[in-house]
Amino acid sequence: IGSIIAGYFVLYKVQTTSDVMYRLTKVIPLPVAKIDDESVRYSDYLMIYKSSVRPIEQQTGSSFNEGEDAQSRRNYYKRSALTEAEKYAYAEKLARENNITVSEEEISASFDEHRKVGGTERSEESFNKILQDNFGLSMDEYRRMIYLSLIKTKVSEAIDRTALRLS
Repeated sequence: IGSIIAGYFVLYKVQTTSDVMYRLTKVIPLPVAKIDDESVRYSDYLMIYKSSVRPIEQQTGSSFNEGEDAQSRRNYYKRSALTEAEKYAYAEKLARENNITVSEEEISASFDEHRKVGGTERSEESFNKILQDNFGLSMDEYRRMIYLSLIKTKVSEAIDRTALRLS
């Protein structure tokens, strides 16, 4: 029970964004928030946070743990990542309610498009290195990001079509 209390404290009170907690939340689907009774996955929030902060740290050469305004910068990116994760969770809820799906083929097609630059397709190995170096993401994590993006787009399009029919 001590580990459960420690885990709760680290995740919900300290609000850690560590890689260890990220890996834990990928295995144990813990919620970070709720939106309209839909749980927002802690792992999605941390994935979005990590992929947002990594490029900035790469460009500036410094960590968000350094500098006078480090805490406010961390808080800004945490809030932004949580807002985005909430949008994705809500889109997933609406997708289930409206029988909207994203197939593996759609994810793969989008993934393959992202690997192309100037008409030339990068190898999976070189693309994986770019994802890891620049965004701190694995191929599976990037595929999850693509899925979330596609489901949100499909839900938005379905809602827009409904709004157009009603007007």
